[in-house]
Amino acid sequence: MAINGQLNAHTAGFGMDKFPNPRYIVSPKHKEEGWSSEGHALLGYRVARNFTNKKSPCFGTIVAQRRIMRTTPEMEEGWYFFNLHDDGDTEELTMQDVMTSVEMWVWYAHQEQST
Repeated sequence: MAINGQLNAHTAGFGMDKFPNPRYIVSPKHKEEGWSSEGHALLGYRVARNFTNKKSPCFGTIVAQRRIMRTTPEMEEGWYFFNLHDDGDTEELTMQDVMTSVEMWVWYAHQEQST
């Protein structure tokens, strides 16, 4: 199933409009590394992440993407996404991490609705 189809199935009933973070501007350093705040359907989606070293869940927004075109020792080929946490922290996520994190956000949204 295409990414948009998967997201539509998981987010049905939530009015999942994009949640752009107006504070985020791709830095010159990140631009040099190939990051862009345009060009992918996942940009603007909300995510939830769980961590052992900080209060969880930690919510964030996917604000940038880049595509690695070849395999390097550090990274595999494919899409990578820049997650800006609501507390200001950042992290780089794979496509699978983003899909799991969107699903987790929806799960927490369901919990919030039912209380």
